[in-house]
Amino acid sequence: MATFTVPRSQLLSADKMAELRHEAKDQYYQSHVLDLAIDDVTLEDFIDDYIEDYYRLRAASTRSSRITRKKL
Repeated sequence: MATFTVPRSQLLSADKMAELRHEAKDQYYQSHVLDLAIDDVTLEDFIDDYIEDYYRLRAASTRSSRITRKKL
């Protein structure tokens, strides 16, 4: 698994991490029940990927809002 780094200023609170882990577990189990393509993915890998995606979306959102402000 690749290493994903986040600047200290963007670290999530323990409550937000717990919320994201819970959301990821729900999606993981729902995907298994629905027999979607989660074949060889472990629960912990799925949760890690889910949280990494959250950070990436948040970073992309921050970048796009900076670009929008510069244009104004």
